[in-house]
Amino acid sequence: IPEVVVDGTTGALVHYDDNDVETFERDIAEAVNKMVADREAARKFGLAGRERAINDFSWATIAQQTIDVYKSLM
Repeated sequence: IPEVVVDGTTGALVHYDDNDVETFERDIAEAVNKMVADREAARKFGLAGRERAINDFSWATIAQQTIDVYKSLM
């Protein structure tokens, strides 16, 4: 979900390739294990993710972006 998760800031992205599922399985397990092992990093990701959700995906933000699109078309 690269549209939502900022890799290394709000979480960890793991690349998926249909031709290499085993690597994905290994990499996602590693990412989850790192998160579980480092509670402080998990806390920081959670806080940053919440802030990003509020700032970038709130109804007010989406409404303003929609208004801006309509204004740009006028």
